[in-house]
Amino acid sequence: IYQPVGMTEHGGLIYATSMQRGPGKGPAEGTVSVISMARAEHGQQTAVLASAAAGCAPSRVMTSPDGSVVWVTTQQSNALLAFSAAALRTDPPKALMARVLVGPNPIGETFIKGGSQIVVANADNSHEAAPASLMVVNTSAALKGRPAVLGYIRTGKQPRQFDLEGG
Repeated sequence: IYQPVGMTEHGGLIYATSMQRGPGKGPAEGTVSVISMARAEHGQQTAVLASAAAGCAPSRVMTSPDGSVVWVTTQQSNALLAFSAAALRTDPPKALMARVLVGPNPIGETFIKGGSQIVVANADNSHEAAPASLMVVNTSAALKGRPAVLGYIRTGKQPRQFDLEGG
């Protein structure tokens, strides 16, 4: 079952997340897929170039400013994942570069400071003990396998998406 949840485009490719690889109930591992825009525009069944496992309930997806890294939030894995864009196309099982544990039920994400940091919206729809928040992650530290969470900002209930004024 291919039901995209989040999509972003870079260099003629679409990166899309799907909550589950196939039919079923309950938490299941989802995917991030690479789709050729040119093939998709012509309705070709070969538009999906590759897919990789992307944790439980992957949600939003975005590419780094230079297009080399694909970042995915995973709601039921409580993580932010980084994939090599090149490896997603050529060797999907080896594409995962980093996994950063964030707050409960992360959904929205956006770059700040020119892509050196990511803000993640932790919707916290099932954990009373942990506060809903926006969490700030250092992308360079994450990609080097170092502690990457810089801090968090408490929010109202269930933040899912947000935008930055001026940038």
